[in-house]
Amino acid sequence: MTFDLNDEMAQAVTEQQLRASLSLILDEVRSDKPSHHFCEDCGAAIPEARRQAVRGVRFCIGCQEVQEHYQHIGTGKRYDSRR
Repeated sequence: MTFDLNDEMAQAVTEQQLRASLSLILDEVRSDKPSHHFCEDCGAAIPEARRQAVRGVRFCIGCQEVQEHYQHIGTGKRYDSRR
């Protein structure tokens, strides 16, 4: 089976997005920064278990899901719930 140029470009873009997402995730997991006690976007308290599980955590679970959604759809934009 041969791929046409559009299929190859789509694969390359998908791979690039996956690598970028993985890099962001690994940066957060390997972070030496202390975890926030309150979500950077909505201000909700971040549970102790989450702060211990994810070093350098900045968002509550809900806001983190929104962040990941925007990364997944490829907008590259960071959602800010305070706007």
